[in-house]
Amino acid sequence: MSALGAPCSYPQTYDFSTKWTTALVAWTEFSPEEEDHHEPLTHLLKLNHNLWSRAIFLPITILQRYVHFYEEQYSDNKSRLWDLEHDVGITRAGRELEGAEELEDWPGSIDVKALTAEAHAIAADLLIIAETLDWARRSILELPNMDVYPHLQGASNQSFPPGTPTTGMLIHETVDLAEGAERSIKHLQQRCQIQANVLYSAASQTDNIIARDYSRIAQENSALAQRSNELNLRIAGSTKKDSIAMMAFTSITALFLPRSYISSLFSMDMFNWMASAAENEGRVVSTRFWIYWAVTVPLTTTVMMGWYVWYRTADAAWRKEAKIEMEKEAADNDAEDEKNEDVEGGCEKSSIRSSRRFQSVKSGKT
Repeated sequence: MSALGAPCSYPQTYDFSTKWTTALVAWTEFSPEEEDHHEPLTHLLKLNHNLWSRAIFLPITILQRYVHFYEEQYSDNKSRLWDLEHDVGITRAGRELEGAEELEDWPGSIDVKALTAEAHAIAADLLIIAETLDWARRSILELPNMDVYPHLQGASNQSFPPGTPTTGMLIHETVDLAEGAERSIKHLQQRCQIQANVLYSAASQTDNIIARDYSRIAQENSALAQRSNELNLRIAGSTKKDSIAMMAFTSITALFLPRSYISSLFSMDMFNWMASAAENEGRVVSTRFWIYWAVTVPLTTTVMMGWYVWYRTADAAWRKEAKIEMEKEAADNDAEDEKNEDVEGGCEKSSIRSSRRFQSVKSGKT
């Protein structure tokens, strides 16, 4: 006997003359740490010792133990599903949701990624159990076809006390067990599908919350940019007014500066406009007029050079400070962009995984 997920396999022979069945049962899905799984099988064999001579008795018994094994798997997955429903915190079958205030932060209060992985792991286990139980039920229904050989008619016609189990009774009982387990598995699959839908909705809500936050930040940035533009317009207007005023002053100064300079120059004692032709040999300009130029030219040159050195130093310092601020701002922007990309990528991957797992569970159920 071998099937998808089967816990055992064995070869069997049957001696028609002695009505002895010989089989080697090998359990394939039990760890050494678990209990001895031959004991439940031995117990089932002892309960129906009157049927030992039937060729199909041992396959029926093993399939019966097989169904019991997957009933235990059903119980384990049922407990896992209870824990999942508790962690999701939205629906709990057969119970009222306690602590409604916990939903205030939902879905931010749950780990959508881990819970979605657990939901689909349970769904996959339930799908395997459902398939193997269906195989077991169909296999049991095929066993009566093995009990029609003429060699076995003697065993079939044996008389037993009233109420003694027969192979037909065992088959009917095992089929009922398998069908009941299948119905229970379908119920768990529906509950698991509900949790998968809830988690898919949670992932979508998380994406919507992130998109809403980004939209709010974009609106705030737009409002800040608009206020900044308005401020820049006011500054530009004020600067233009100052520029017009300075241009007026500059024009007036340029208009009167030559005449002021000439007036100041000619009013110096270096010029004697009242001198007669007899005085100082008729000279209007003093012979020491060169001192004026000897002092004025070097002083003007020194002032201009000092201003040039100050301007270059101040400009270099400003450029250095501006470069540092721009690099810092660029680094902050890069860090913020990387953070946003990580958040968007994580949510997108989570949504894609949730969608794919949701579709896989849905396809498996179908």
